[in-house]
Amino acid sequence: MLRVSKLWISTLLMAFVAFGCGGGGGDTTDEGTQTDTPLADSGSDEGTVDEGSVDEGTPSDPGQPNDPGQPEDTYEPFAITPGTAQEELEIMVGNDVRYYRLFVPADYDASTPTPVLFQMHSYSNTHSPEKQAIYASSDRFVTDNGYILVQPRANWNGSGYGWLDSIGKTDSYIRDLHDFLASELNFDAERTFLLGTGDSAKYVSRATNKLGDVFSGFALLDGAQKSTPNVDMVSDAQIYLSSSLASDYTLTYVLNFADALEADGRVPGQDFALRVYPGSLPTRPVHVGAALAWLDPATFVENTDTTAVEAPFQEVELPSASIGTTNRITAFAGTPTDGIVAVGLRGKVLHRAEDGTWTHIADHPHANRDFYTVCFDGTDSYWVGGTEHAISVGTTPADPAEGGLSFAKVTNVDLTNDTANRTPGIVGIDCGGDEVWIGGTSDVSVTQDGGDTWKTKEGFVPKPASGSGRIIDIARDAQGQGFLLALDGTVYRSTDYGYNWSEAQPDFEPEDWWLLYVSNEGSVAWEGMAALAAPGNGLATVVGRAGVIRYRDVSGGWSEATLPEGVALTTDLSDGTNEIFDVHYFNETVGCAAGGSGLLLHTTDGGLNWVHVEAGLSDDLSAVYCTDTAAWVAGKHGKIFSGSLTGE
Repeated sequence: MLRVSKLWISTLLMAFVAFGCGGGGGDTTDEGTQTDTPLADSGSDEGTVDEGSVDEGTPSDPGQPNDPGQPEDTYEPFAITPGTAQEELEIMVGNDVRYYRLFVPADYDASTPTPVLFQMHSYSNTHSPEKQAIYASSDRFVTDNGYILVQPRANWNGSGYGWLDSIGKTDSYIRDLHDFLASELNFDAERTFLLGTGDSAKYVSRATNKLGDVFSGFALLDGAQKSTPNVDMVSDAQIYLSSSLASDYTLTYVLNFADALEADGRVPGQDFALRVYPGSLPTRPVHVGAALAWLDPATFVENTDTTAVEAPFQEVELPSASIGTTNRITAFAGTPTDGIVAVGLRGKVLHRAEDGTWTHIADHPHANRDFYTVCFDGTDSYWVGGTEHAISVGTTPADPAEGGLSFAKVTNVDLTNDTANRTPGIVGIDCGGDEVWIGGTSDVSVTQDGGDTWKTKEGFVPKPASGSGRIIDIARDAQGQGFLLALDGTVYRSTDYGYNWSEAQPDFEPEDWWLLYVSNEGSVAWEGMAALAAPGNGLATVVGRAGVIRYRDVSGGWSEATLPEGVALTTDLSDGTNEIFDVHYFNETVGCAAGGSGLLLHTTDGGLNWVHVEAGLSDDLSAVYCTDTAAWVAGKHGKIFSGSLTGE
């Protein structure tokens, strides 16, 4: 196979390689705001099972006026410009011209093997998707850690750049590009990684059984093939997987991949790693760094603090069936006297009795689904929602001697499919008495008679804006009235039992911050808020964005709450630090919020002011429940921790 980079046979025969010279282009101009946020991923999994498929060829890259997508008439020898990104480099793969971006570290030494990151962009209809800010920001890994960065451009399918249309050609492209560059540069074969985000992560998951002889490690950020992998074909290379709790469907596929690896005897933490991220989609630079830190610990040395840390929060004793690699508790509901229910991934339902013991409830109709949400109606029922329209209701028997909760499937709720025409996940449930509000990813349904009949909105029509139509949580603040939270941080309100919402005039409308995350690497996509609580009539709290809690007072005015020093943002350069993943209120004044790296906060004035609670934890905390004096939080692998909010 002939491989060229602004290069044809005549130049391949030249006896020198001009390292450090011009050539290859040094244009590092940012093309502007990223328009293909992770939401632009088509969600298609059509290319993930392609054995025996006929390759129809690669459509021509539409290019720009000065780049018709064809080989140039003048040819240059391969050359690198260390310390400067080289754009629009070309390689011939079969009869196709393919493009890539290359960044070689300024201190590159041809005599020393150098670690390499092949980073694949997500689906995009924008030319040069590999030059957008989120991908250009990976230049910092070159600068800070001495990587060679290679960013291939996907196949043009007639409407956009994607990796799933001609997978056979993509395999050849990535393999040929790797082999060519490895022949020209000194790659460290033991530290050469392939990383994909969103659409491209689906391809990378498939590449684990096609390119294991090329890459020493693979990273799948918020994407995986739909079908469970044939682990007999998956290479022995290390695999890093991550997904967000906000990524319905994708989350399940990633968990299935991890379960298959573990069932095959691959050791979690050694052969593969799984990070279920409770906040926004894990496709930002901070998550690229987390993937590399696990794949390449020789480069990324963790800052270890040997100082003993008092751990006032203790791990709760749980049934062994609830603990595991792909387990994570996602929501709590109930009361300490009536019983607290915790739900989570892989169909986990746990019930805490008044004496403090937890029971694993395996006998329920959605054991093969991943749960996102649960509510307690204040009497005897717990409503649970999860992936692919999974809705169950569990009822406490009148006589405790009859045993624990008895769950039944709820089938008479008809929610509109999501934007990809898939059965919607249930991302939020709130209830009180016979009134139950259900929020799917793109629709709302409400019952006023305990579930006998439902009134469905039949499609949520928000104010136009990327992300504002994707529901992320729902909460009632009084009978017949409540709030919806969209992924971009927009809040909508209904005062007529969820039948009508303030789509045209949201109750709270974020400014451009949700799309433009300003950092020294440029503007990158940012999913804003993660959870919503409504502790009383007109009151609401929204959490998610790093260092931000939004508070709604009884007059309907929104403001940013006061956070303790070290949690509140002092700059815009947090990129994930102090993200808050969940919020819960015990009553109208007392509440708690939990977030990244063990962050736990407490309020006693309805959410206007918050104080830090030193829980002594380091896990990302995906769910929180509290009384006026105590709290329970959810860590990784299904663990629950509890402790005092008052230090007593």
